[in-house]
Amino acid sequence: MAARVWLVITILCVPYVVSLHFSTDCDENSDWNFRAVGKHVKTWLNSFQIGPNETSKFDSISIFEHGQVEFVGKIDAEGFADGPFWVAGGYDLQSNFSNGYFYGDLDQNGQLSGNDIVFLYPDMKTALWGIFINGTMISAKEAVIVAQRCFDGVKRLRLSLSPNDEDFHFGRPNHMRFNFNPTQTDPYERKRVNVRETNDRGQGLFAKSRIEPGDVVAYYAGLIFDSKTHEMFSPNMTQSQVDEIHRMLIVLEGDLEMNLPRPYWELAQYRATLGHKVNHSFHQTNAEFIMSYHPRFGWIRALRATKRVSRGQEILVDYGYPIDDEQSPAWYLEAYHRYQDSCAKS
Repeated sequence: MAARVWLVITILCVPYVVSLHFSTDCDENSDWNFRAVGKHVKTWLNSFQIGPNETSKFDSISIFEHGQVEFVGKIDAEGFADGPFWVAGGYDLQSNFSNGYFYGDLDQNGQLSGNDIVFLYPDMKTALWGIFINGTMISAKEAVIVAQRCFDGVKRLRLSLSPNDEDFHFGRPNHMRFNFNPTQTDPYERKRVNVRETNDRGQGLFAKSRIEPGDVVAYYAGLIFDSKTHEMFSPNMTQSQVDEIHRMLIVLEGDLEMNLPRPYWELAQYRATLGHKVNHSFHQTNAEFIMSYHPRFGWIRALRATKRVSRGQEILVDYGYPIDDEQSPAWYLEAYHRYQDSCAKS
């Protein structure tokens, strides 16, 4: 039995629009289009325009405050889901695509559950396709969106499985274990970045193709712990011990922090995500850390481009350690003072 649409869940925020009229660039049905698929999908998701207070063309729709589509789909005359729904992975004020989108038919409880659910990465081309239960990935394969079309105002997708037959599943890390395969590489990152040696900073993260401002560049998942209950620093630590802890440590949210301990610093032991390989810069930054949803790990950190990055260019970010914190790495404080001196002289 088809799902009643009013059971569709709100992901993060209470929507402010539910039943206004919307117009998009998908108002007319179209044939399958196999070119620039990701671009066309993004254009459609960005094209929703609020019009006069009339009956909604889409029957079931929620829009985040700044205009991002939270979920959209069609219902039939009896109030049941009619065709696939699009559901945002989460809310992001800066970009409509940083958290990806789910795509698929709703089950009898109005949830994204079944054997044919898709998670689309931020490029709207790379996907994980398989079994999900209420949006949680149970078992999925890497896929690519090969075609899209407009049908009843909603984008329909055609997918093709990747030759890579690896199985992906959700596993939320904690302070003791990853709960996922640390050497299984990410399909999206494989297309975007690689790790290479730099001239003076050890390994670094480099763009494999041109990256536009606002694009997600890479992800950073690691062991997650509560800093209140799992204190990593102690007063009797040496500066080198403090620096070692800081090497891969990043604040996740609130008191939650994320880290990769020494055994996982090398790619041979850990390559599930590559964001931890990004180097620091005060003045050449082209990326920033953001919160991002990932179907394998849940809410983690990601790198988002702040300016255009050319193919082969190194990704650089300001680590943003507190300058007045004694537990900040010594190298960072020294680099900061050198940077301040150079700014004063220029």
